[in-house]
Amino acid sequence: FSVGNRTAAVRIPQYATSEETKRIEFRPPDATSNIYFCLVAQLLAGLDGIERGMESGGYGPIDEDVHKWPEEKIKKLKALPASLDGALEGLKHDYEFLLRGEIFSQELIESWIEYKIKRELDPIRGMPHPYEFALCYDA
Repeated sequence: FSVGNRTAAVRIPQYATSEETKRIEFRPPDATSNIYFCLVAQLLAGLDGIERGMESGGYGPIDEDVHKWPEEKIKKLKALPASLDGALEGLKHDYEFLLRGEIFSQELIESWIEYKIKRELDPIRGMPHPYEFALCYDA
């Protein structure tokens, strides 16, 4: 997390000092996410962290440009998955917190993972990336 770095997953704007302007920004979701699933999952993850007494230590604040860090230091950063494949793999192994309150069911989560793999990941796995064309045909 960070108080000023816009690239951090969780940002607490440092300029927001009054009660009316103070806020927390959670930045990872993108426009391709299912907003309804996403918001509920974020809330359940937060509640799970609070109930388990998880601390934010080791996650920040990081108010430096991490892109200027040496490679060894960057490797020590805890990061979110960089791909849909990585996110689904993480979800397969850690979704018990999503079952709280019977909002999501195990069947729904497993079906969602299967759908995303069959309809989104598998179709592009066998296709060359445009950069591969550039590497091979522009040589």
